[in-house]
Amino acid sequence: MSLKSLALIENWPVPTAAAGVVRADGSVLGAHGPVDRRFPLASVTKPLAAYAALVAYEEGAIELDEPAGPPGRRSGICSPTPRGWPSTSTR
Repeated sequence: MSLKSLALIENWPVPTAAAGVVRADGSVLGAHGPVDRRFPLASVTKPLAAYAALVAYEEGAIELDEPAGPPGRRSGICSPTPRGWPSTSTR
């Protein structure tokens, strides 16, 4: 199957690019570029994940106010004082 979005990678102004489209069941729908090569993404993975979440929202796959993660769990990142950190409250 040829995906137009993957073909557009040819026009990116970078020396090397790779991308893939994976279905929910894990099967690969399409790929482009050296998919076995590792790219040093470093700190750009969080913005990439955030962008993917916004695309999922835009496509109706998720809602921004629905819980993420296992049921009954709260993210330590969103809590006022992450678990294990000393409280800085002056109450």
